[in-house]
Amino acid sequence: LMQMLGSPHMSGYLSTPVDIASRGETQIWQVYNLTADTHPIHWHLVNVQVVKREAWQFDSEGRPVYPLRPIPGTARPPDPNEAGWKETLRMNPGEVTTVIMKFDMPFDVPPSPRLQAAHGLKGAEYVWHCHILEHEEHDMMHALVIT
Repeated sequence: LMQMLGSPHMSGYLSTPVDIASRGETQIWQVYNLTADTHPIHWHLVNVQVVKREAWQFDSEGRPVYPLRPIPGTARPPDPNEAGWKETLRMNPGEVTTVIMKFDMPFDVPPSPRLQAAHGLKGAEYVWHCHILEHEEHDMMHALVIT
């Protein structure tokens, strides 16, 4: 079993980064959990806030319907213990969690030589990943690039 993150496709950490933000930018992400496990997802450098949680659309056999999208009318607010900004949030099975984040960096960060050499990207390299150690070791993480 290989747990991976996908945005919008499943890829490993060394793949070309697709999660890119500019310093000071605010982004809203939808994180779909298509597995039967709860994943504690952790973001380095940036704090995130739950906007809402929804069920995602699936077929009669429980497989996701593509393109991925929430089921209308299933939205619920964050739980009381999720109020405010967090570094780590749980991603529940069968849910899409909408989060908001602002890439407010109070300091200058050096660009990543790896990103420049491998992908021609000039930016700082951080990561977001599942905080279950076995999943981290199996590359359930993505580069998060700040330009």
